[in-house]
Amino acid sequence: MSEKLRQRNEEVAQGVSDSEPEEEKWSYARQLLPWSGYLSKQNVLYDMLRPYKLLASPIVLWASVMWINCLSWSLVFAVTTSQIFSAPPYNFTVTQVGAINMSGFVGSLLGTIVSQWLSDYLATRMARMNNGVYEPEFRLVIMFPYLILAICGLCAFGASVTFGEPWPVPVILGFGVFALGTQLGATGVITYINDCYRDKAPEALAGPVALKNIFTFALTFYINVHLNLNPANVELVDKLGGSQRLRRHKRYPCSNCPQYDSNVHPH
Repeated sequence: MSEKLRQRNEEVAQGVSDSEPEEEKWSYARQLLPWSGYLSKQNVLYDMLRPYKLLASPIVLWASVMWINCLSWSLVFAVTTSQIFSAPPYNFTVTQVGAINMSGFVGSLLGTIVSQWLSDYLATRMARMNNGVYEPEFRLVIMFPYLILAICGLCAFGASVTFGEPWPVPVILGFGVFALGTQLGATGVITYINDCYRDKAPEALAGPVALKNIFTFALTFYINVHLNLNPANVELVDKLGGSQRLRRHKRYPCSNCPQYDSNVHPH
């Protein structure tokens, strides 16, 4: 018995197995082929429709709404900076307008680095507090700092542009802080879906990505026209800070408020 066991161990060490025959080695020409056969016997049509089937899940629908909310405002910053900062009181050149995106790049880079560590730390800490039992909802804790940073960034950008504050306020304090928060929110959404649908993560993410692309594509045809009709009047700032607007209006006449040229259109 010991002899057979020793022989079996030698075969395993040498990579020889009776139950798993050795695979045929592919030639170099076969490795260059663009198609190598089917890896699954699942119906291709079913695989194509599975992402849309998962859209019926409340988790996927919520993730779609949150992802659209995260990235749509980023698109608003991207398509309106030329219209806002090319006009008085900023009068930026084309190069200066393009350099504004560096603020969003730095904020996104910092958010990407911080969000990975923060998401894992919060999920691990919540699991320890839950007697070692991990739940996918622990990934949603990171959404609280996202909401705080995103709202502060949007309000800072809208208010500073409305009152004609110096450019570092809307560019750095507004755009940069919002970009930092956006990465936290996107990380929370993606990790939550991955933990809820571990075996169907690609299909679960396909639906939110498709809806986000459709919404943002349609938004590009609307946001600039809306800004022309309502120059620098952000409804959120008006509702949350109406008294502040009144106080600033007493200090600065309307003639000092930024005036936007309706002919300036990035499209």
